[in-house]
Amino acid sequence: MTQETSGRGVAAAANIEKVLRSISSASLGELMSIWRARAHEEGSGSPAVFRCLGERVLAQGEPLLAYDVVSAGLGIWPKDVRLRQLQGLALSRSGATERANAVLENLRREEETGEETLGMLGRTYKDLAATAATRKQRNEFLKRAAETYTQAYEATGGYWTGINAATMNLLIGETERAQELAREVRDECLEEIANPSGDRYWELAALGEASLILRDQSQAGEWYARAAKAGKNRFGDLHSSRRNARLILQHWNEDKGWIEQYLCIPCVLVFAGHMVDRPDRRTPRFPSELEPAVAKEIQRRIEIFKPGFGFASAACGSDILFCPRQCRFYSKLKVACAFRTRAHTIRARHHSIHGKDRDRRHFLRVLWSIAIGTCGHSLPATRQHIDPPGHLERKTGRWPRWRSQYR
Repeated sequence: MTQETSGRGVAAAANIEKVLRSISSASLGELMSIWRARAHEEGSGSPAVFRCLGERVLAQGEPLLAYDVVSAGLGIWPKDVRLRQLQGLALSRSGATERANAVLENLRREEETGEETLGMLGRTYKDLAATAATRKQRNEFLKRAAETYTQAYEATGGYWTGINAATMNLLIGETERAQELAREVRDECLEEIANPSGDRYWELAALGEASLILRDQSQAGEWYARAAKAGKNRFGDLHSSRRNARLILQHWNEDKGWIEQYLCIPCVLVFAGHMVDRPDRRTPRFPSELEPAVAKEIQRRIEIFKPGFGFASAACGSDILFCPRQCRFYSKLKVACAFRTRAHTIRARHHSIHGKDRDRRHFLRVLWSIAIGTCGHSLPATRQHIDPPGHLERKTGRWPRWRSQYR
């Protein structure tokens, strides 16, 4: 190996390490930007980038994007076990349960029977049970899930397959076995959290689940409250824990809605409305004098629904009344833009915006704040393609330009 080749290898390793560090602490919007801007090139030297990015995106509740990430990695490393596991999990969380089951069964047939493979495979049988056409089919799938999770737990002693084995055994009527497993998992997790280091979400969630199986709902609430705090904004993980809790509560004939006070996932609000009328419009539809009343009603609805996420087109009119109010109350806003060119560049002109000058300026400010991330975020915007409002006003007839992607 020449000195030049060695130097390139060191530099590539340093770049991969840098990407991995940025992924570990990135928000969903940042993860999407990393994926589109850098991961293809810098991840080509190691599957670690695709693994790490896929795991983080899944935890954020975006299985479709995670599927794209791990599939790209598998295009380079088709035999990588972890990428194949993540592909199965992404398919499962996307609702493609049969395909996920096939991917993971192939791994098992290749004698890849580690805890991750068997645990994810057990999940696919649990998913198949949820959509089974008959009670008999449901029970068969639940039994296979229980057997698969139990096999993984007995081979490895891992608490996450253990708690799932306990829940599945409970659902097929093996209550004594389920509670025995729940006690074992509880003791293991208590030992783990006695010496905390790093992420403790799954241990806390498992303790909540074990308490529900043991019919100690008060204790379960305490553990789930701590889990919710540790897993804040990890909606994919929160959903998995909430689903198992609801299954257990249903089995015990308890209110399934009880878990919502701890593992609450906010709703998504999609907004579309009329633009402000042109001055020469013959039949009024949304005259500017109605703006205060419309804004008040929009705010009232936002306060009722308490959405965690908002989607809007940011057209000048009722959309632009919605955007800042969504940001003010619940911070997460995604702006979906229609594209006209392959470069995904959008252009608008001043003559397309009607109303008073202050409305135009307000529209510019909101678009700018969305684009740079102070008012939620677009899907996603790249800052170097955006002109600030003051600069825009000096450009005759030109409106913001930015590159953006949306699904």
